[in-house]
Amino acid sequence: MFKHHGLDYKFRYHKAKLGKLASNYPGLVRYLKCFESGCPSEMFEGGERCSGLRLRVDIKKSTRRNQACRVGILKAIKDNRRRHEGIEEFMLINDKATIACEIPIWLWEKNMDIGVSGHIDILQIRQGRIYILDFKPNAAQENEQKVVSQLYLYALGLSFRTGIPLRMFRCAWFDEKVYYEFDPAEAKVETKKLYRKRGRMEKIEKLLIYLVYKLLEDFFIPKFF
Repeated sequence: MFKHHGLDYKFRYHKAKLGKLASNYPGLVRYLKCFESGCPSEMFEGGERCSGLRLRVDIKKSTRRNQACRVGILKAIKDNRRRHEGIEEFMLINDKATIACEIPIWLWEKNMDIGVSGHIDILQIRQGRIYILDFKPNAAQENEQKVVSQLYLYALGLSFRTGIPLRMFRCAWFDEKVYYEFDPAEAKVETKKLYRKRGRMEKIEKLLIYLVYKLLEDFFIPKFF
């Protein structure tokens, strides 16, 4: 259990499924196991939250059926916070592709003393790809640009931390009715229109631009804490 931004996040991973499904991703295995000894909370207190930023990201969205949409617990629990916990626990135990929940992620540039952080709801490995899933109540009515921005930052962060190319990731958001998915490597980021403000937002813009271009090169070293 980690406490970040004043909220509790119950990080968990499934050892058996991680060992079976992530054998081709040693960087991901090491990253998840790092949290057994704790998490650097300072990375989550001084930076911006992924969910609070909004990049201009153009994607090719596809609508698909997924086990997450068919989980009856989504309909049984009305409180959104409890629904988050319920779906995460259910999928970690019962879904053969789900390997971890509430995974801490961050991007931090020491020279600029700025960063962004967040927590991935659900992490899966399916057909050789790593899926980043976010449960959103009323997913069809969500602000798509905001959700896409959040998931894209998650993918950037996990790619940077594990050394896994961005093309090996998929991002998705869902509820009990719909499931939307996109490929972050095919996303187009309008870097010239990220922010108009100076100071802190300007630093974040520079950080994100740097990471976007660095990660798309598919040539980097895993960054662990």
